Amino acid sequence: MDDLRAVTAYNLACALEVIDLFESLQPHDLRPREALVAAQDFVDGGPRSRAQRICAPPAHRASKEVTGAAAHAAMAAGDASASAYLHPLADAAQVGHILRGPSFCVLALESRPVEPLTRADAVTVVLAKATPALVDVLVRYPRAASGARAELTSSRAHTVVMSHLDDQLRRGGRWMRTSVEPRSSTLNSQPSQRDDGIPVGVRRDGTEIAAGRRDAPVCAVVRAGRLSAWQTLRTYLDEHRRDCCTDR
Repeated sequence: MDDLRAVTAYNLACALEVIDLFESLQPHDLRPREALVAAQDFVDGGPRSRAQRICAPPAHRASKEVTGAAAHAAMAAGDASASAYLHPLADAAQVGHILRGPSFCVLALESRPVEPLTRADAVTVVLAKATPALVDVLVRYPRAASGARAELTSSRAHTVVMSHLDDQLRRGGRWMRTSVEPRSSTLNSQPSQRDDGIPVGVRRDGTEIAAGRRDAPVCAVVRAGRLSAWQTLRTYLDEHRRDCCTDR
């Protein structure tokens, strides 16, 4: 339940960022807001109940009655409620329960009628709302379709955005180091520096862990407590498989 709440909390935070784009256009249509209330109840510790399941479809239907940013905002609201029903099956399709709502949030931000954001800025806003707990859940699932493959298999813009968000969250890039508060980990969050400027981690017993330049990205992310050591190393090896020695 804690994992599911982390996913729903992320979707909820993104949907709340853009819900006004729908409500300013359809002030008397409460369907998306009701979906957000159901999601909030679950995030606040309430049970995962029928409320989250039945509030999502009406919010999605509300999106069909508007266009542009308002439609994307209503979809994000429905997905926030539906995200509580993420399935533990390690299937790439389940990534949609984690990142489809945030993807619609990106589309809403870049298509809003007043001060629209660029795609890059909209993605930054959405990534900043992610938490280490959210990433911990995401990396248990296969990757979403790559951007190129997503464009070939779907004409829906959110599919391409979702692939990009998936990639950025798994990489744990600069956005995570600057936007997310560090949490406790097995390494000290205040590392020393080697003479060549590469961070040095510190175990709880005080012994140092020096990193070579090739290993610095792994040590930096683990040191800051963004992901568990194993999850970070697995992701790093997947992305640098051709460059890594078999004994590493």
